[in-house]
This record gives sequence, structure tokens and C-alpha cells, in this order.
Amino acid sequence: MKLKELLIAAALVLSSSAAWGQCTGQSPSGDVCGNSTASQGFPAFVTQSAMLDRAFGAVQGRMLSRGSSVWSGTAAPSLGLNGTAGGSLTLQGSTSGSSAITVQAAAGTATLFQLPNSNGTNNQVLTTDGSGHLTWVSVAGTGTVTSVGLALPGIFTVSGSPVTNTGTLTGTLATQSANLVWAGPTTGAAAAPTFRSLVGADVPNPSASTLGGIQSSVGASHQWISTISTSGVPGLTQPAFTDISGTLAATQCPNPSASTIGCVESYVAVANQWINAISTSGVPSSTQPNFNNLAGSATLSQLPSISNNSVLGNNSGGTAVPSTLSATNVLDFIGTTQGQILYRNASAWVALAPGTSGQVLATGGAAANPAWQTVSGTGTVTSVATNNGITGGAITTTGTIGLATIATGNALAYTGGVSGVPVATTPSTLLDVIGSATGDILYRAAGGTGWTVLAPGTNGQVLTQGASTPAWASSGTLTNVTISAGAGMGTFTGTCNISTTGTCTIVGSGKQLPGTATNDSASSGNVGEYVSSSIPIGSAVSVTNNVAANVTSISLTAGDWDVWGQVNSSITASAQITLTESYVTTTSATRATPPNGGAYVFDQQAKTASTNVSYPVGMTRLSLSGTTTVYLGVFSLFNTSTNAYYGFIGARRVR
Repeated sequence: MKLKELLIAAALVLSSSAAWGQCTGQSPSGDVCGNSTASQGFPAFVTQSAMLDRAFGAVQGRMLSRGSSVWSGTAAPSLGLNGTAGGSLTLQGSTSGSSAITVQAAAGTATLFQLPNSNGTNNQVLTTDGSGHLTWVSVAGTGTVTSVGLALPGIFTVSGSPVTNTGTLTGTLATQSANLVWAGPTTGAAAAPTFRSLVGADVPNPSASTLGGIQSSVGASHQWISTISTSGVPGLTQPAFTDISGTLAATQCPNPSASTIGCVESYVAVANQWINAISTSGVPSSTQPNFNNLAGSATLSQLPSISNNSVLGNNSGGTAVPSTLSATNVLDFIGTTQGQILYRNASAWVALAPGTSGQVLATGGAAANPAWQTVSGTGTVTSVATNNGITGGAITTTGTIGLATIATGNALAYTGGVSGVPVATTPSTLLDVIGSATGDILYRAAGGTGWTVLAPGTNGQVLTQGASTPAWASSGTLTNVTISAGAGMGTFTGTCNISTTGTCTIVGSGKQLPGTATNDSASSGNVGEYVSSSIPIGSAVSVTNNVAANVTSISLTAGDWDVWGQVNSSITASAQITLTESYVTTTSATRATPPNGGAYVFDQQAKTASTNVSYPVGMTRLSLSGTTTVYLGVFSLFNTSTNAYYGFIGARRVR
């Protein structure tokens, strides 16, 4: 049914409705009765194009396509239906005939071909890039092929050659004799490869990490291959016992003989015996060696140990085994008479017999022997006396001499003249050696020349310090002297005539000590000295419930101090404080006892994170006898494991 007939039929159906009353009279040529608007309304005469636009969309280039149940408008219509008839596009000739474009019955997935945007040139062909984009390309070389053959080397067998219409050219390897390889020539210049047997030159040389060929080796008695060079030449050596693994079995071991090596049985050691024979069946026998069997000489380390300061010797008077002897025993070899003296004569050590009573031992000089001599002119000392500060005499038998005692504050000295015996002397007498005139003054002279005396000056002179030594000088005349108060001492007035005796009176007014006139600080140890320590909230000190803690501290030297402070809470989000104590104390991490000299605060009202509090700790006096650490302390009760406090402590020395 044609489209116009469909529209006419639809119009006839609509004529039975009440809305048909809007389409009255004769319609314009080609119009139909309908509603082409986007909303509900009465029908009217409209063009067929308006109705199609309303039903399928007013988009240029759209076409109508019949789906499985309805018509639809599309810019990409589908021709044909799977399972019935394939779609095709028939193009009619301008005068006669037609051509159709179609696809294979099993077309696969949707394939899109995009035509080129030009007609191309003569003899060009369409080619695709694999993604459906078609372009015109020129084909190089033209002509007519009537037959194609295949020629291969003799190692291949060719079939299907030539191809004159359609067909397949096939090349397969030809059969070869066993144990041949496809390779180039064995020697000489390069040539085409053939199937031939392998030669040694075809195999690469071996290396430490790659395989290769090696030469054959003629066996040699007792030798084994131990190396293979990189040119493939094996090297042979005889193995040593260190090269052999495992253990020699008794059955493998030959019996020994006088000229051949063999195995022997084990031997249980016998005290002081050594193996001196082995039978031809390998059985050892032993005897104890004597000194005639030993070679070489004994060393000192092989001798038996003896006691300290002893020697091995024989003092038996005959031949005997040496024994341990003392030094006295050895010296007795030379002489054993009491009073003998040993000396060295021209050839050996000998003993000099004892002399007679009173004789002395005299040397004969070099290359001579000592001898006893009688000394002429003898005498006896009966008494040694002491004097001149020496005490302890007279000594008639034995005794000790020494310096005599002197009075405290005295020194042994001689002050009487050129020389003499020292006696106990007072310091004043010693100083009189330098100067003894009334009014003399001692001073240390320049240049390290010692102490010297300055003679008395005249009446009224005063002692002045010169460039290097003191000297007497005139004092001038003094009358009335005005005394003024220094800075910070208020106002003092008064005069004093110091040229005569009397009493000087000074009157002060104001009775005040002025403060400093700038922003300086009192020096350490002075009244007004200031010491402080501050902990900011960012460094608040964590504390534990029901445990005293230090917030901060300062160190104060001995003196009288006024100390005060301030403690601030930094309550954690979930904490609730029920009690807080803040105080100044000289005992670390210890609660203070109220009233604590005024430096104590007690708060038992509940606090949370939204009600942080500052506690001013009152001032207290601390009188310290030595350097002391003073703490700003806190104690609190709360419902979580930790909490935190920060604060300030300050101190001022008042005297």
C-alpha cells in the first residue's frame, strides 16, 4: 500500500470522530486531515510532509524504514531481513539495465565502508586501511600474467608448478642420507651450502661457560684428564691422594715389604715405648728407646722443673745424678770455711781464707788479688758534742742530732754582721736588715730587684704612687668639704671641716630610694632581681588523676624573695575536673598544705573543656639560705586518665 493511500485510510478513520468536524469543506490538493502539532488538539488540513515530520522527526536526510512491527525514521536504513532474503541496493541505469550491491549470506558483524571524497583518477583502484576507510590508489606495473612457476634449490621438491589459472605452488624438503648436515664448505672460500658430514672445524671451541668440541686423547698409565683448553685439547696428569675422595678399604691395601709401601695394623700405645719394627704382614712392635737411640741434643725446655733460685748440680763428693742445689750449695763448691771471701784470680774464682781480727781487706789494684792487711794508727771516738742550734749531743755511744727548737713566729737567721751562726730571730729583726729607721716603709722594687726601704718623709707629707715606685709628696690644704648624695640616695646636705678634729653631721631629706629611670633589669644578687618561667598552652603539661605535678619551675639563689604564679587548665574534650589545687612550693611534685603562705588556690567546682579556668596563685615570701628550685605545682581530680595545665611563675628579690 502506498503512503498516500495509508494517509487517506487514516483520514477516513478519523472522520468518524467528533474531531472530524474541524476538517470541513474541500481540502487543499495533497493535504490530509490530522494534528501535526506537539500537543493534543482538533485535526485540521495539513500537508503530508507536516504529518511525516510529526511522526518521524523533522530531520533532513531521514528515511522511512519498516521494522519488525512499526515504521521508523533513520539516517541509516537496513535492507533485507536475516532468515528470509538478504538486503540489496539496486541502481538503475539512466537508459536501461541495473546493478545491485549486496553482501554475503553470513555477513558477520556490521561492516562500514566509508567511500572516498573524490572520483579518483584513471586506472586507480579502491583500497581499505582495515578499518573501513576506502581510498583511491594507483597500481604500479601493468600487464597480463598467464603462467607462474616455482624454482627452488635441489634440497627442495616442488609440486603444483606452473600455475596457469589457479592453484598452489608447494616446496617440500627433499630426503637426505643419514648423519648429514646442511652447511657451507669445510675449507676454502665461501660457497653454496650442501648436505655433508660434520668435520672438526664445524664444532666451536669450548669455554668456561659454553659447550664445544674436544680432541681425542690416547690413554696414559696412571693419568687422567684434568684440563681441557679453550682450543679443545685435553691435558692429562696423575691424581694425588688429596684428589681422591672416600676411604681406602682394608682389602684394597697391600702388605708392606722392605722395598714397597703397604698398610699396617693399629697400635695401642705402651708407656715409654716406640714402634721400632713392622712385619711384612703389617704388624708393628715396640721397645723403649735409650739415649743412644736419640739424635740431637736436649733443650732447656726439656729439663725437669726446679725451684726458684736453684741449679742442678752434684755436691755429693763423687759421681752421682744431679739434684736441685741452692746458690749457697753451689758457692760451697769453692769453699766452705766461715769468713772466706770469693774473688777472681787470673784463671778462676777462688776463696780467700779469713784474716786475723782487726785486719781490713785491701785491693792490690788492677790485675792483682785482694789481701788482708793490718791497719796501723787506730783510735776510738768517745764523745760527739752539739751547739749553734744543733741538739742531741753529747753522744758517747749512739744517738741522734738535729735542729734545736725555736719559739713560734721566729726564724733561724744571722743578723749580726758579715757571717755567723744562725739563731732564732723575730720577723721584726729580720726586716731591720733592710731598714731600721723609725718611719721606714718597705716596698718591692721595680725590675725584680727585691724589697727595699723608703725613708720617712717630712711632717705632713702623704704617700703617693709614682710611675713605678711609691714616694712622699706634699698633701696640700683642705678646708670645708661638701658631701652630696649619689644617684638613687635621695638628698643629703652638710659640710665637714676635716682639717681639725670634730664631728661631721650629714642631714638627709626625702627619705626615698628612687627607682631606675629606664627599662633595664637589676643585676643578679641585687635588690629588684627578677626571675620567671612561662609555659604556653601549646606546651601544656599532662597530669595524672589524683597525682601532684609540676607545671614549671625557677632556680633562686640565697636571699629574701617574693614568689607568685598563675595556673591555667587545658581540659581535654571528654574530661570533667571535679577538684583543682594550685600552689608555689619548694618540693617537687608534692601537694602544698594550705594556706601555704598565701600562695595557694583551691577550686572544687566541676569544670569541662568549655569552662577552662585561670587560677592566680597568691604571693608568698621565701627566705632562702642557698640556691633552691621553686615549683609551680598543681593537683587535680578528673574522670579521664590524663589532663593538662600550663602557666607562669615569677619571683622578685626584695633584699
